[in-house]
Amino acid sequence: MKKLLMATLILLISITFVSTGFAFSKALPEKATQEKVSPENAPAQEKASAAEKVPAKKRAAKLKVIGFVGKVTMVGANLIQVKGMSNLHSDERATPALALNISLASRGSDHLRSRPAIDLYHLPEPVMRRIYSSPIPYDGPLSSEQTEYIGKPWQVFWHENCYMGVDCLGICKYHTTFLGATLPNFEDWSKVLYYNTGLQMTPKEIWEVAERCNNMERLFNLREGLSKDDPEKGDVLNPRYHTEPTRRGAPDAIGRVIEKDKWLKMRAECYGYKGWDENGIPKPETLKRLGIDHEPSHLV
Repeated sequence: MKKLLMATLILLISITFVSTGFAFSKALPEKATQEKVSPENAPAQEKASAAEKVPAKKRAAKLKVIGFVGKVTMVGANLIQVKGMSNLHSDERATPALALNISLASRGSDHLRSRPAIDLYHLPEPVMRRIYSSPIPYDGPLSSEQTEYIGKPWQVFWHENCYMGVDCLGICKYHTTFLGATLPNFEDWSKVLYYNTGLQMTPKEIWEVAERCNNMERLFNLREGLSKDDPEKGDVLNPRYHTEPTRRGAPDAIGRVIEKDKWLKMRAECYGYKGWDENGIPKPETLKRLGIDHEPSHLV
């Protein structure tokens, strides 16, 4: 039994490291190694030995770390992060919808904000249409191919409201469309809410509550300095997503990048569904529709 548990643990650790191509990607292009070595681009070991001669307080003042708190593996432009949060052990370069999810997530590179995980299931178009047309009608394009760009902005928008809805209800995302096409949805939550609390809310009303919460989060982030193209706080991906092809993984994932022009169009389309302007700022009519036009966060 102990041997089995140990083998399982080793397997899980291996999957964690192999599941992302970024972990083994080169931090700098090969051309950089041919350039004249200067203090700025000196090898890491030489930098470390030189840094040891500098007092700790001065080193801390000079080093600018962007990203998660804890052991730093990469700094500056090479760190795979969104809004300061390091990435999950996954690689979204072959899945535009999942890449859009982490770039727009309100709390950084977070798959629990709007990841359309069922996009990987190659669901038939009629099944997708049934899911993504309720409780708000949608007759736009949908694609069951996870490497496609069309239809993905609506999927991300829909899942964002789905996950916020269950967060408000206190339901685990594993018991929702997060994991399966037949798992509970807005129509089911309306019944769950009534049978457990006596509160009567339609699926559309639950959707609107979720929209309101997501826009409140956006107003907070804007107040704290979010700008859509800011590499530290914005709705952006690390440039490596657009320039470094995947080096391992499934056959249809190897060699892929997120095409930046298509990704920018996806972001703009998703902004539109959210009722935001081209800069990612909620429009006055959106705030009024949701009853938060007098909420003070965006005025501070």
